[in-house]
Formats: sequence, C-alpha cells, structure tokens
Amino acid sequence: MRFLRIFVFLFFSFMLQGSYATHIVGGELSYKVLANGLYEFELIVYKDCQPFLDSNGTTITPAGFDNIYGKPLVTPGAPFAKLNVLNDDNSLYQEVNFTSLTIENVNIESPDSCIELVGDFCIQKGTYKVTIPLPSSSNGYFVSYQRCCRNPSVNNIVANPFQTGSIFSTEIPPNNFTLGNSNPKFSELPPLEVCINQSLNYNCSAIDIDGDSLHYYLTTPQATSSNTAGNIDATPYPLIVYNVPYAPTHPLDASPPMWIDPETGIITGTPTQIGSYIIAVMVEEYRNGVLLSKTIRDFRMLVFDCKSHIADFEAFDNYCTGNQTVNFEAIVDDSLTLLWDFGDQNTTADTASGYQVTYNYPADGDYDVRLISSRGAACIDTIIKEITIKNEINFDLTGDSILCWKDKDLMSFEIVNQEFSGGAKIQWNFSQSDLDTVGPTQLNDIDFTTPGNHFVQVTIEDNNCKLSRKIPIFISDSIEFKFPNKIAQCNSSEVLIQLQDLNHPLHYEWYLDSVFHTNDPSFTIYTDHDTVLDLKLIYTDQWGCTDSIEEKSWITIFQNAEADFTISNTDIEIYEDFEITNLSNSFTFMEFFISDGTISNEESFTHQFTVPGDYFIAQNVNVNGKCPDKKIIHVKVRVNYSIHFPNAFTPSGDNLNEYFFPETYNIKAYTLEIFDRWGRKVYDGSQYQEKHQWDGRDQDGELLQEALFNYQCKYTTINGEILETSGFVMLL
Repeated sequence: MRFLRIFVFLFFSFMLQGSYATHIVGGELSYKVLANGLYEFELIVYKDCQPFLDSNGTTITPAGFDNIYGKPLVTPGAPFAKLNVLNDDNSLYQEVNFTSLTIENVNIESPDSCIELVGDFCIQKGTYKVTIPLPSSSNGYFVSYQRCCRNPSVNNIVANPFQTGSIFSTEIPPNNFTLGNSNPKFSELPPLEVCINQSLNYNCSAIDIDGDSLHYYLTTPQATSSNTAGNIDATPYPLIVYNVPYAPTHPLDASPPMWIDPETGIITGTPTQIGSYIIAVMVEEYRNGVLLSKTIRDFRMLVFDCKSHIADFEAFDNYCTGNQTVNFEAIVDDSLTLLWDFGDQNTTADTASGYQVTYNYPADGDYDVRLISSRGAACIDTIIKEITIKNEINFDLTGDSILCWKDKDLMSFEIVNQEFSGGAKIQWNFSQSDLDTVGPTQLNDIDFTTPGNHFVQVTIEDNNCKLSRKIPIFISDSIEFKFPNKIAQCNSSEVLIQLQDLNHPLHYEWYLDSVFHTNDPSFTIYTDHDTVLDLKLIYTDQWGCTDSIEEKSWITIFQNAEADFTISNTDIEIYEDFEITNLSNSFTFMEFFISDGTISNEESFTHQFTVPGDYFIAQNVNVNGKCPDKKIIHVKVRVNYSIHFPNAFTPSGDNLNEYFFPETYNIKAYTLEIFDRWGRKVYDGSQYQEKHQWDGRDQDGELLQEALFNYQCKYTTINGEILETSGFVMLL
C-alpha cells in the first residue's frame, strides 16, 4: 500500500467583512422529543479557526462562536445564538436563546493508515443545545438557525461566500404530540477535507431513534438573504446559486461524478479539481409512506493535492566507460526502511540499505534493480528498473525515404533499437544544412525547401564509442494547377470543366456529387434542370503522389425565374387603395417598380396614386442575379369629384335641417355667397375654406322670413381645378 501525503495550501484573498465574520464551514440541526411536550434541540456548527492574512497583510483570526445568553461570553461582541421557530404560515412562533455550548477541536482523520494530512488548518465544532416546550400543531413547525457568513475562497457558488450566510433547518411534522417524532441525526463528521484523484467512500448517513425510513439526496444549500445578525428568513428558505457548470447533483469536478446512495447515505466519486466546494445532503424521514421531516446538512469540502509516497530511484546506464560501477540514489521523502536488490544473479550479496548506494557489476548486461521502501508494515512500495551496462553502442535509423511534395514538411525520423547511454551525443545532419541539429532521438515535421534527392545522417558518440547511420530521401516536385472557378448559371446550358496552368501530366479521376464521371483531363456537362453539384478531382503524378481537391456546390444551375403578379383593379380612382400580389416562381430576387417612382420588394402590398394619369407597374425577378424575367401591367388613374347643394332648409331651432351647406366629394375648398331676390348679400362666404354653412340669418344676425334665395359657389377640386356653380334654395 502506498503512503499519501496531503499538502494543504490555503489562500485567502478576502478581507474580513464586518467585525464578526464567522467562517462557517458546515452544520446541521436535530431535535429529540422528550416527555410532556418538551423538545431538546441540538445545533452543530463547524467553523474555520485558522488565522489568515487580509489584503493589507494583517493577520486575522476568524471570529468565534455565537454566545449563550446569560453566561460568560465566548466571543466578545458576537450575538447570542438563537433558534427560530416558525408556524406553517411563516409567522414567528418563538425565538429562543440556546442555553449551552460545547466547543471542541475537530480531528480530521486520514482516509486510511497511509494518508497524512500535512498543513496548517484548524476546524472547531460547536454544539448548542436548548430544551423548550412546543404545543402540538395541526400544521407543524419550521425550525432553523440562521447566521452569516461562510468561509471565503469557495469555487462553486456565484455570491461572495464572505457575504453569504447559512441556514441549518429541520421540520416538526403536524400533530407531533401524537406522533412523538424525533428527526434523524447525522452519525459521523462530514467529509471536510479530501484528496484529489482519490476515490470517496464517506458515510453521510443519519440515525433515527424512532426507526423511521430515511432517504438521502444531494440538494442545494440554503443561504440567508442578509448578512446582518438577527435577520430571520421565512420558508421556502433562500438558496445559494451555483456557478456554471456546478449544480446540486454536480457540486464539484469529479470523475466518476459525486453520488450519494439514497438508501445508505454513502457518498462516492473521485474529485478531479483542487478547490473549495459547498455541498448539501438532505435526509427525508418517512413513516408508513408519509413524509415527516426534511433535514439538511450543509458543509464545505476542501479538495487537496495528495502526493503519493512512491518508491523511486535514479541510476545511470554505463556505456563505453570501461567499468561496471553504478551509483544509485533513492527518491523518497519519508521512508523508514530502504532495501536494495541490484539484480546480480551470480550472488546473494547484491543487497544494500540507505538513500545513496553503489554496486560494482561483474560484467556487461541488463540488470533488474529492485528498491523496497516502507513506512511501517501497512505502507510498503516497490519499484523495479532495468539498467544496462555495455561497452559498445548500436541503433537503427528509421524514416521516410520517398515523399510527395505536399507532405515535405511532415517528414519524421527516429532512432530506434537504442543501445547507448542517456548521456550520449546525438548529431543530426541533413543535405539541407540549415536543418542540422543536436540532441533528440526523434525529429518530426522536417521541412525540405526543394524537391529532388536528399539525405539524413545521424552520428552518436557515447564516451569512447561512435557510430553513424544514413538514409537517402527523394522528394517529388510540387503539383501546380488552377482549379476551375465555381459556376452559377441558368439551365439548358453547357459547362466545360478543365484544369489550367498545369505544370506536369497527371492521372485524373473526376467525380460529380461523389459519383465517378471520367478520367479525361477535361469534359463538358449539359444541364436542363435546376441542380447543385459538388466537384471532386483525385489526381496522381508520375511518382505516385496522390492528392485530391473538392469544391462543395461547385456548379449551381438555376431554374429560370418566372415573373407574374396581379392587381385588384386596372381602372383606379385617385387615392383609391388597390392590391398588388406576387405570383412569380423560382426566384431569389423580386422587385416591383411603379412608374410614380415607387419601388418595393414586398410579396403583396397596397398602393394608391395621388395624381391622375396613365401608369405602369413592372415586376423584375431573377435567380442570384441571373435568369431574369419581367412583367408589366398598365393602369389608368382618374379623378371623381362632386358638390351638391340642397334646395331647401328649415332653421326653426328643432335641430333638423338647421343649416344650408353642400355635400362634397374630393373638393378641397369652396366659397359660398347668398343673395335675396333684390340682390342684397345676406351671407358672405367669399373666402375659400373646407366648409361653409348658412343659418338663415342676414349679416346683421336677423333671422330672415320664408323666401327663395340665390347662392353662388366657386370650388377647387382635389387635383387643383377651379370651377363655379350657382342655384336657388328655399328658406322655410
């Protein structure tokens, strides 16, 4: 078994928010029913007590626990710890001071005997208790402890944890005096510190003294809506908001994901990211299939970098040195015992102990060296390495010998079957000298700048040994040509396909829409319908170098556009609305032009003319600027107007036919003058205006007697004509 050491690095970059930021890292609330309607409540709060540096470099010690009313202060200046009891309608039934507090340091035990937690951190557990009477309620109670703030540097929530509080809550079911129910109580500490890339197997189950059925879920932690001490949130309690991609069932990075067994409460998964994460576990309590209560445990989980206690050592192969003495050095931090076996099969005396040892081998060869490192009987690790002692070297050189020009910058060479030491000098030489280099046993993406014959040579020097290997290389010339441009045209046409500016012969394979078409250098296709074709060419040169080029939607044959539209009327009155409706087909562009200057791209629209005359409406359509068509419809625009005067009116005060005025249509303005039979003007409406009306009175305001009167009128039509009319009207 390997011994793991956890190095804990806590970086706090937040300043203390307020005087009593509590650095809460977890908690839960439980209750037990006593006799005579009494309830004993137990609140457990976990707090970080490790001092840290604020942004000014000042050492800050997190505030202690809330105080107990009426007893010596635990944390001067901190509020008193209170329990909030709400009715089911969220009204406050009672706010109760806790009566006792027990504080103890939390001993975070290693997951197994080979894990050691190393680092400066401090967790304290505060247990508050109070016993209060609660009358039986037909609706039950909501009970909670609410307090700001959480520990800083949390990775998985949106809000600043230093300004986010905690709510530890539970429920008392209706009619509990009869039920006598006590809620579940978590049995073990929450997993506050875990190792990255180490499988979790933590027991987060609870014990129910009533023997009720319990079910477990990962849920969203609750948060206070205010960081002010004494604030009481009602149900449903506020929830924290997770950073994306975190969620209640995915609170941290893990593979396999974190999961809690709903029946056993066992948490499993393997954390894969260092950080600090807020997690919540809900336990639901059922009796005879009826939900009695929900209790939430809320805790912060720190994921650390755990480094394994692994046996390892350094040794150097001996090549071309003339001797067989090898120095070994163990690479292990905290081993209590080191035992070496140098793999010499000719003796049993090839063992040693200690961190730095030496062994003299009898001859060249390969030897398996074993190191056993132990930190007690339960923590043992073994490593075996092969070392080579040899006074000659050998190797093979592999790589591409013929390469096509398109791949000239992808050449790779590798030294294989290596029989030389790690300290040997490796010299690479190329026919193109600017590629020469020293060092690696493999070169990738070597780029020759000219075609033709080349070579690569490797020379290895290892102490007194030297050996060279060489590979000839041929690189074909590049293939150059101009691929046909994309084509878009109307149907019923021929298309010639051929390469241009080709620098040497090729073997051709032409494909249209992935279907082989011809091996000829060029070919013609004829299209009589709309279609879209892909064009692909696979070509091979005289050295067997093959490549391909493909153009998607290379040729687009359009169906000829067909212009067509209708109008609701061709004999139109001025200012009369008429409908224009598109009926054209197979177009990508459509435009209406009306000879009064109007242009529109709408499929259907309403139009009117403001000036009479002869007009035309033209529709232009095309397909991507090609295959155009046009249609024209002529229309005639006329003007209708009228002015009609009544021949009598009765200004008698009965609000019927009280005034004399004309009915007009398309008349902009008119004058109206009225004379009695002696030629005296009784009404003067000589100014043009939209409406005149005579009430039967003369210009002095006197109502005239029944008589026949003459009227004279000039009027202007809507198209600007000035006309006259006259007649007689009877005043009755």
